[in-house]
Amino acid sequence: GNPNEGFVGDITGKNKGFAVYNIPMMELMDQYLHNRAVDLTGKPFESLIKSIDEKHPVIVWATIDFNPPEKYEAWEKNGTKIKAALNEHAVVLVGYDKNYCYINNPFNGVKNQKIKRQSFIRVWNIMGKMAISYK
Repeated sequence: GNPNEGFVGDITGKNKGFAVYNIPMMELMDQYLHNRAVDLTGKPFESLIKSIDEKHPVIVWATIDFNPPEKYEAWEKNGTKIKAALNEHAVVLVGYDKNYCYINNPFNGVKNQKIKRQSFIRVWNIMGKMAISYK
């Protein structure tokens, strides 16, 4: 499959799953938020901060441990080459301060998990600066 078109793998978690990226997630969000989804992909980090300041959490794509990915998997789907980090992960950015970003992490269930701000930004950049929110 292609994560730019829909979820790749088993979304139930019973078998190995993989990911879905910003565009299909925005389409789903728009069904529930009446076309209020906002794609922040490729925007500067300050765009994420602005969204948080407006009380709108941001879904961001990173890695499970917030370290740069070391292993990738690659495949082709309908002529499109896809390369993805094996430890890719999406979290919800819910806050920040001078030194930390605070996330809700579905991997471990921790809310307001502290991630060093520099580590967060570095990995978010490496993972393609994918981010979505709403207005």
